[in-house]
Amino acid sequence: MLDKHIEAIDDTYIKSARRGKTEFYNHINALELISLFSKYKWDWESYLKITTIRNPFPKMVSIYFFNKPDKNLTPFYKPGYDESTAFQVDFKEWLKVFCQEGPDMFQISNFCYDEDGNCLVDHILKIETIHATLPAILKKVGIGISRIPHENISDHNPYWEYYDDESRGIVEKYFEEDIKIGNYEFMKE
Repeated sequence: MLDKHIEAIDDTYIKSARRGKTEFYNHINALELISLFSKYKWDWESYLKITTIRNPFPKMVSIYFFNKPDKNLTPFYKPGYDESTAFQVDFKEWLKVFCQEGPDMFQISNFCYDEDGNCLVDHILKIETIHATLPAILKKVGIGISRIPHENISDHNPYWEYYDDESRGIVEKYFEEDIKIGNYEFMKE
C-alpha cells in the first residue's frame, strides 16, 4: 500500500527488495529493523514507524485457518506438510501447542519493544480501527491514501464459536500484553 511512497534511498537496494532479495521480510520485528537500518546507515529516528496490533482472539482463529495445520500441526508452508490431513487437529488443540511452542513474533511485546520494555515504534494502530487512524497519521507527513485494502481474509465462522473457557484463558495469558495495549475483550459481536 505504501510502496509508492518509499523514498528510494538506494536504487539498487530498492530494486532487489522488490525481487525479494533482501534481509527484510514480512513480520520482521523492530529490533531486527534497527539492526538493518544501522547496517545501511539509515537514521531510524528520522523515519515514521508504524505497526499494527490485532485482537488476539480473532487473530488466532485467522492464523489457524491460514496455516491449515495437518495432523502433525505442520502449517501448509513448511516442508513435510500433509495436505490430505489438513485440519485434522481442531482449533483448541492447535492453540494449546501454538501458544506453548509457537513463534513469539505474534506477541506485540516481542514485535516492537526492546528488552527493557521501550516501545521502538511511533504508533501501534489497532487493525480494527486502522481505516480511521492510519490516514490521519500519514496525512501529517504528506501522504494521502484513499483506500486501505483488506487482504488475506480467511473464511471461517465468527471467532467466538471456536473458543471454550480453557482456550480463551490460553489466549488471555499468552497475549496478556496485546490485550492490555489494545484494550481488547473477548466479545460476541
